[in-house]
Amino acid sequence: MNRSVLVSGLCALVFTNIFAVPNPNGVERLIGDCARGQRTACNKLRVAVADLTDQALLAKIAVQLRDGAVSDIRKDAVEKLTDQGVLAQVAIEDKDEVVRRAAVDRLTDQATLAKIAVEDKDEVSRRAALGRLTDQAALAKIAVEDKDEVARRAAVHRLTDQAALAKVAVEASWGVRKDAVEKLTDQSVLAKVAVEDKEEFVRSAAVDRLTDQATLAKIAVEDKYEVSRRAAVGRITNQAFLAKISERAEDRFVRAVAIAALDGSNPALKRLAGDLGTETWDSVRSVARIKLAIQEPRIRNRHPGIVFAPSVSPHSLSYFAPNGGQANKQGESVTFVLSEAGDTLAKQNWSSDFPKGTDTLAFLAASVNNESLLVELFHRFTQSDLAELSTSEIVEVRKAAVRDLSDQTLLAKVAIAGADANVRLAAVLKLTDQNVLARAAIEESNWEVGSAAVRELTDQATLAKVAIEAGDGNVRSAAMNKLTDQTALAKVAIRSNYSNIRIDALVKLTDQAVLGEVARTDKDSQVRWHAIRHLTDQAVLGKIALKDEDWSVRQAAKEKLAYLREKKN
Repeated sequence: MNRSVLVSGLCALVFTNIFAVPNPNGVERLIGDCARGQRTACNKLRVAVADLTDQALLAKIAVQLRDGAVSDIRKDAVEKLTDQGVLAQVAIEDKDEVVRRAAVDRLTDQATLAKIAVEDKDEVSRRAALGRLTDQAALAKIAVEDKDEVARRAAVHRLTDQAALAKVAVEASWGVRKDAVEKLTDQSVLAKVAVEDKEEFVRSAAVDRLTDQATLAKIAVEDKYEVSRRAAVGRITNQAFLAKISERAEDRFVRAVAIAALDGSNPALKRLAGDLGTETWDSVRSVARIKLAIQEPRIRNRHPGIVFAPSVSPHSLSYFAPNGGQANKQGESVTFVLSEAGDTLAKQNWSSDFPKGTDTLAFLAASVNNESLLVELFHRFTQSDLAELSTSEIVEVRKAAVRDLSDQTLLAKVAIAGADANVRLAAVLKLTDQNVLARAAIEESNWEVGSAAVRELTDQATLAKVAIEAGDGNVRSAAMNKLTDQTALAKVAIRSNYSNIRIDALVKLTDQAVLGEVARTDKDSQVRWHAIRHLTDQAVLGKIALKDEDWSVRQAAKEKLAYLREKKN
């Protein structure tokens, strides 16, 4: 019993070893028999290949078995081959695409891989070969010359050599050129492509890879393509170049981006912001002005991390032409955002206000209101902050600060002593104190501000004081027009130093005593003449008709007397 078991185990061991290490002669016979179509031999060979390591036998299997029914045996053999010559032969000559692909996957010979990548009829084999190709010259040739767009682009993705990429970036189809450009680092080649390539997308890709500041600045100012100009300026960090672009570029959108990238301390900002004492509605100057505004100490103290993010972009509207065609009128869309640590502090949007119809296609700028942005920002500021900001050299800062100012004492100070008329006007419109308003009206040199102060006055005595004492004639007239009280009018008619104001007061007067006094004593004959027109006291008129030194006044008195006597009769 034990002997039987021993014999069985020995036999099993012998058979196992036979299959584990196939006999070369036996394999040779199996190859020959399988090639002649013996299925049993093919089945045995299929099993044997799994343990076969002999490269010569594997090569025979891969090359000599041509029957499509045993392609799986050839494929298994190929997957164990290392002989590059045999693999190349199979990869090129085998009729079964699966076998060829298996050979390609084992190939390392670059010349063969290049040949397959270019010439093989099977698309999958070509791409498999391409995926193993590292020869830069071969890859560059495929990228430029291959008929298959997918192959050309796949070749570019395997390129690493800058010289090869440079060749492709200049010579290939536009999509492939773009792919090559996106891997280029050579600044001179990138500059050439960015300026000279005919395709917008290729030029933009080149600009996106450029780091040379001088080249980028040149493109931003001089390039004939707006997309390239605007992409270039967005990559510039050099402050000197940014300042030059901000002042020299004809493209307003390029200038806006350049100004936005300037440091707050850049001296060019003041030049670019224009006259700070005069309001601006221009988007480009406004970018510079807001950048200056947020440097104000009170703003920095309140928001030390404040960030200004402006966006000035093209915007257009189509119009129908009389001939039935269409034409675009160009404008702009503007967004200003002030934020700190990701939180929005203020945000305003403006865009070109296109008319319903137009007879010109000239560019239409947006009207940017910097004051409204700053008013939104200042809502959380203290009265002390606002009082300080009302003295800023930037007019929009001053006006916005006053808009949020409510303290009457501080408003009075601004209304009387403010350096800017617009700011004084804003302060006056918020004042309620009649005495301060009167002072503002009397002392104000700007008639609009003075007249605004008068509009806020209601006290008749105070209005009379303004009508008499105000330095500006428009302000005096505005006060005079609001007077109705006879006492106040009498005061003006007698005390004003201005004949036209005294005459205006006389028109409203009914007090005969005052009219008689003015008719007899006013130094201006025209005033006396006007007083007579409203005088009805015949005794006074008689004296004037006899004694006044001016003939026209005497004559007016006589005519008035005659009129009154005739009317009485």
